[in-house]
Amino acid sequence: MIAIKKSTTIPAVLGSTKVEKQRRSLEATVRSGGHLSSDDFNSYWQDNELRDTLWKQQHMKCCYCELRRDRRREMDVDHFRPKAKVEEDKTHMGYWWLAYEWQNLLYSCKYCNQEHKKNFFPLLENGIRARLPEDELTLERPALLNPYVDDVERCFGYEWVHSAHHMVEVTGVDCEGRGRTSIQVLGLNRYPLAEQRAEVISHLQIVARTMETVLHRAETEQVGDLVSRAADKVRKATQARKQFAGFRRYYFRSRGLKNFVSTD
Repeated sequence: MIAIKKSTTIPAVLGSTKVEKQRRSLEATVRSGGHLSSDDFNSYWQDNELRDTLWKQQHMKCCYCELRRDRRREMDVDHFRPKAKVEEDKTHMGYWWLAYEWQNLLYSCKYCNQEHKKNFFPLLENGIRARLPEDELTLERPALLNPYVDDVERCFGYEWVHSAHHMVEVTGVDCEGRGRTSIQVLGLNRYPLAEQRAEVISHLQIVARTMETVLHRAETEQVGDLVSRAADKVRKATQARKQFAGFRRYYFRSRGLKNFVSTD
C-alpha cells in the first residue's frame, strides 16, 4: 500500500440531483427511527466517470494490495467507512451519510474488498465511533490505514530473507498497530500476494547492485553520468504506477538507497 493523491475534481454524479435526493431519503429514514440495509442505496458510485477517475488516480491498481487490475472486471468501488453496517458494532447502521462522499471512495480489487475488508472498520483504543453526520470523524481514530490521508509507507515493513526470496510478507511496524491491523483485515499476506511480491526481487537486486557499484566507483572516479543513469533506474523501479511500489521502495531503502527512491 502507498499513499494516493486524491483527485480534486469530483465526478459529476456525486453532485447530481439524483444523488442529493438519495442522501435526503437516507437521512429521513434514519431520523425517523428506521433502519437501513444495502438495498436502500442506489449504487451511483458505479458511474463510469467516477470509476475511471478512481482507477487512473490509483495507477490502475488496487488501493490496498497494489495489484494492477482491469478497470471493469476485477475492481470494486470500496467505501472506506462502510455504508450500511459495521462488523465491530452490531448496533451501528453504517456511515450512510458518507456513501456518496468522494473522500470515502476507493478503488479496490474484489479479493481485498469482498473476501477480506467487507464491513470491518475497527477503531484504536479510545476511539469514539461516529453515528450521525454531526459527529466528529477525527475522534474515531481508525485502526485501518487510509491511503488518502495516512503516511502508509511508514507503517509497513517487509520480510523475505527467511523465505529464501520465495515469499515477501508485509509486517506492521508503527507503534499504534495500524499497519498490523490493516494487514490482517485486508489479507495482505494471503499466499498469492506474498508470492507475487517475491517475483520482482531479482530485478530489484540488479538495479540496486548497479547503483551501489556506481556509487562506489564515484568515490575515486568521475562517473557523474553513470550515477545519473543508475539513479534513474531506481526511480523508475519505484514509481507509484508499479505493482507493489510500497515493497519496491522499502527494498531500496533497506539497502541504503533511499535518496534515489521515487516520491511521486
